[in-house]
Amino acid sequence: MFTTLGVLYSKYNVAKMMEHIKLYSSRINIPRLIRQAEYMHQWNELCYLYVLYEEFDNSIKVMIQHPIQSWSHTKFKDIVQKVATIENYYKSLQFYLEQHPLLVVDLLVVLTPRIDHSRVVMEMRKAQHLPLIKPYLVSVQQNNIKAVNEALNQLYVEDGEYENLQVSIDTFDNFDQTGFARTLEENELLEFRRISAYIYKRNGKFSKSVELSKKDQLYKDAMTTACASKNSRNWRRTIDILC
Repeated sequence: MFTTLGVLYSKYNVAKMMEHIKLYSSRINIPRLIRQAEYMHQWNELCYLYVLYEEFDNSIKVMIQHPIQSWSHTKFKDIVQKVATIENYYKSLQFYLEQHPLLVVDLLVVLTPRIDHSRVVMEMRKAQHLPLIKPYLVSVQQNNIKAVNEALNQLYVEDGEYENLQVSIDTFDNFDQTGFARTLEENELLEFRRISAYIYKRNGKFSKSVELSKKDQLYKDAMTTACASKNSRNWRRTIDILC
């Protein structure tokens, strides 16, 4: 009886259908009403019925395909955590990039324990939206993942945040250090060129570090590096330039 009444509401008084489903969720034939709601294109009701039936992947699919009728951010975040198919995490991310870009970070916070952070970086690079997820990258950098470190270091350079970059490279060492140092050599900001010399020094490339420091007239840095190298040639070169 309760299922039949739900079908009648679907056909003739859809405004009452959701209330009926919620009131009698334990007494209706959910698969039958799922078929009815899908046939009638009642997407909000269909989404709710899928949740009742614990078909969370299908519920997310409905919201992505019919967002005007069925999507809400709070509901989406709650349901997406329960999906069984990992690929739906990344489909959800793509949906948010296209429809609700300002809420992407909020979605990523919910998905953080479940997603591959390297893949997220790859997808965002491809979409050219890497700056959009900067807060998320900061929050997951504690895992010291190469893709995350390199993405965040790149953003710090683009934003001129040399102090944050220094902290990042000191704390999280999993990135292409020599390659990154090369990209900083000709940066227009002195502080970034100084970081380049610092990275070379940390990786045992003392001569290169001394060369860069002397080029920018950072003689104290050059002498400190020459001392750390314990190489008499570096000492002589540094003293010669000072004299």
